[in-house]
Amino acid sequence: MNQEKLPDLRSLYRQIALETESHNGDLFLAEIVEEQDQEKLLFTAGADGEGRPAGILWSNGVFLPQHIDQLMRLPSGHISEIDGKKVFFSRFGSRPRVVVCGAGHVALSLIRILKMLGPEIWVIEDRESFALGAKEAGADQVICTSSGSYGDGLSKVPRSSRNYFVCMTRGHAYDFALLSGILKVPFAYVGMMGSRSRSEYVRKELVSSGFSPELVNRIHAPIGLDIGAATPEEIAVSVAAELISVWSRESAGSISFDENILKCLAADEAEESVGKSYGISEECYGTSGDQLGNSGNRSASYGEHFVLCTIIEKHGSAPRMPGTRMLVGTFGSFGDDITGDAGTDTSITHGHGAGSTARIAAGTIGGGLVEAKVCEAAAEMLRSAASGIYMPRRIMDLSVTDAEIVDGGMLCGGNICVLLELIP
Repeated sequence: MNQEKLPDLRSLYRQIALETESHNGDLFLAEIVEEQDQEKLLFTAGADGEGRPAGILWSNGVFLPQHIDQLMRLPSGHISEIDGKKVFFSRFGSRPRVVVCGAGHVALSLIRILKMLGPEIWVIEDRESFALGAKEAGADQVICTSSGSYGDGLSKVPRSSRNYFVCMTRGHAYDFALLSGILKVPFAYVGMMGSRSRSEYVRKELVSSGFSPELVNRIHAPIGLDIGAATPEEIAVSVAAELISVWSRESAGSISFDENILKCLAADEAEESVGKSYGISEECYGTSGDQLGNSGNRSASYGEHFVLCTIIEKHGSAPRMPGTRMLVGTFGSFGDDITGDAGTDTSITHGHGAGSTARIAAGTIGGGLVEAKVCEAAAEMLRSAASGIYMPRRIMDLSVTDAEIVDGGMLCGGNICVLLELIP
């Protein structure tokens, strides 16, 4: 197949990246999973709660849009059959936004932990030196207000039902003002740090000021899971654990799209929008001129092609769930080298004449022998594309036998079905 006939899948993943970053609610992606049919449909759900689509965001065919009402009733992370076609359906929850109010010792520890977990982190602080500390700890956005004016900072946080508010100010008066504002806007979670007596006092004040007891009781106070935490770091762990427990329930049935995969796939033409918000690295953008031994041409050093590998079915004790994705690319120095069981050479030669090696750019589908087999298949697709022969997709049914588990030192067996797609 000629490259010109391949669907523009990068534009699809740029759209997913933008929608995820803007917190516009859940996204739905339907994909026909047959080797000769690459039709996909990205859309949002209606705000009326009746499951009607609010809008089609991306489509490259006519079959899936004609069956959109049926698609809305499909289970996420499963293959279903519609009019004789196999369809893999995914619901993506938007990226959580954690708003930390206050930037003391516990807050800084919490920011460092959250940075590893992946939510967008906002901080509201009224002391400049503490605000600077929050930025250094890894906060994505820091709002420094005038003394005591946490409410002013709150008004600058975009409204979203995926906002998680963490109140860690230095006094109950500040907490009361903050909570009075938070309880008037959409939120997924709100918690307040403090003793039981302080928490009860603030609750009574909020009810006395007109908030319903049911709404006030949604406040997690004292904040965090009861793990006997004492130090700032331990308290931060307890708060992070509570946040995880809440957002995992909120996103039940949804599939997370690896942020690093979106970084790579969205970087091509979105430097000003997606690139800045996701912090695209030089490895993804390929601004280093010697990465593939060329003169620094972006299209060459960026890496001409990727293969996106998606688990679409799982049986047995395979470690990763359907919807898990891994990206294999042709960067010069980014990611892990791909070698087969016998160290198979995966060198790829580009049309530019520069050599490169196929590498895992982002994500994992579980590691071990199965992942190695998928990586080898992806490398073969990249080698073919480099020579001008395009294999748009491949579906692999893979299993790990008892003998392979013993020989490979693996703990998990089971069967998975993986969809490999070439993304030029």
